[in-house]
Amino acid sequence: MSHYSRSSMSCVSISSSVARVSTALRNDAILYVTILSGRDLKKVQTLGEQDPYCSVYLTTGGKELEKAAFKTDTHDNGGTEPMWNAKGHILIPDISSDIVRFRIKNNNWGKNTVIGEIALAMRDLSRGRSMEKEFALTPQGYLKVLMYLSMGHENPTPQPRVKFGEYPQHFIPGKTKLYLGLISGSKLRNTQSFGTQDPMCEVYIGRNRTPCTKDLVYKTKTHDNGGKNPRWIEGLTVSVRCIEHDFLVVRVMNHNTIKDTLIGELCLKVEMLIGRAFEDKNYPIEADDTIVGQVRLQLALFNDEIMDEDEVCDCDVNGCSCTLIQPVRATKVGDVLIDGISPEGDGWHDEMDAQRMDEMDSEESEGDEL
Repeated sequence: MSHYSRSSMSCVSISSSVARVSTALRNDAILYVTILSGRDLKKVQTLGEQDPYCSVYLTTGGKELEKAAFKTDTHDNGGTEPMWNAKGHILIPDISSDIVRFRIKNNNWGKNTVIGEIALAMRDLSRGRSMEKEFALTPQGYLKVLMYLSMGHENPTPQPRVKFGEYPQHFIPGKTKLYLGLISGSKLRNTQSFGTQDPMCEVYIGRNRTPCTKDLVYKTKTHDNGGKNPRWIEGLTVSVRCIEHDFLVVRVMNHNTIKDTLIGELCLKVEMLIGRAFEDKNYPIEADDTIVGQVRLQLALFNDEIMDEDEVCDCDVNGCSCTLIQPVRATKVGDVLIDGISPEGDGWHDEMDAQRMDEMDSEESEGDEL
């Protein structure tokens, strides 16, 4: 185990299905799934009501992983009509051959009996679209699931990956930085009754999925009249206080004179970027447990300082050794360009004479230079 390993990470259950996958592709897909409910399930319990739960297993490389990639809570006395409304996400290493199996079991003190199951080939799902569907189970019953398979990079290339719980060789707690490119939004829900909405992004680095105001590190320009398909094309860097604990939350807001309203948001644990190189992907955003559009982001972890191999930095769940209490304001590194032009072409800047973030401090923000 490396000096940069954390024993506490072994208990973290985020996308555990990828722990045995040795390589990743830049177009790895992420399956966002909400297991909603079941109906007309097979009754496998003779006395009383059965207590169903649902587990999701990933088959990759022709072998089903032993540990479930995702599992709902048990619906006590759910019987044949359980409800879960449980959300999770699974990294899909090979979209062309991987299979996801939903298996419903009865939680019993003696033995958990299989109630029903269904297997879905990932190649049969439409990428970049949300789908809510009721699937017929074997031997009987139905499972209702909401799914979104994220779109990947157009040109996949092999990238090394480390197991969750192990850090890259030169990860430096408190000094590693996150590069974030906020490119564009698409198919956003409309939150404005009259006229066209004016979307902008707020970026938070927090210790949980519901960050507070002090966790705000950056705001993009507002795309006036951007409507459902806004463009921002801004890049920033921000210090990561603790790779183990920090969450990246991006909120897409409709800028309004009276009050900004939430269009949708996404939350990623920064830890998931360990061992992965530069990524350029579309991510779904949600509001009220519903997918309401997607945003294109560029993400990468990097270090601007090298740690000596014999230097050890500890970080534990109960008391993080990273001394920063509040996140440092992000530093803008210029508008994002891809191959010398913006992703949407080079003529759109004239359309975006958008106002800067008035609500943030008027003083020049503190941050780390790239």
